[in-house]
Amino acid sequence: MSLQARPLRAVVCDPDLLNQAALAHAAEQAGFEVVDRVENGPRALSSVERLAPSLLLLANELSGMLGEEVIRVLRGPEPHLHNAEPEVEIVLVGTDPSIRDRAMADGASAVVPRGNVDALERVLAEIRIYLETGERRTSADRRVGDDRRLSQDWGKVISERRRGDDRRNTGRRDGEGFGALNDLADS
Repeated sequence: MSLQARPLRAVVCDPDLLNQAALAHAAEQAGFEVVDRVENGPRALSSVERLAPSLLLLANELSGMLGEEVIRVLRGPEPHLHNAEPEVEIVLVGTDPSIRDRAMADGASAVVPRGNVDALERVLAEIRIYLETGERRTSADRRVGDDRRLSQDWGKVISERRRGDDRRNTGRRDGEGFGALNDLADS
């Protein structure tokens, strides 16, 4: 099956029925057909093997087997699945921000903080585009959440502007420093 012909089918795994319904709704809004809803890791593995969805929307906080462990089984050196062609995209939803790097390293397509509906919508839209076109963004582009470095840089810019130290100001007057452009304009 070619990448562009992959059906947009999803399995949703969350032990809380309200969260499960919210995740399923988000997947449906993004254009995925939710083919199964399960409440734990072993059932998610079974469902992925049986139904071969293009997306697994998975909570990390599961009883018996964490979402991170499900990812390791699906992406491990000896894949648990025999029918996982093509590979399922996995979005991990969690409350612990420290899981992001581990889950991405283990093979998650994206990690979304629980309750961040906008981030979930963006990630699902990106995955849908990938499944439809084959165009994938880098893992850094798919990571969602607060980037502390970005907020620190904006903090510097704001404090510099308050002090009058605009880092864009290099001491040049308008037109100086662009010799090649000025030379062309004079010709």
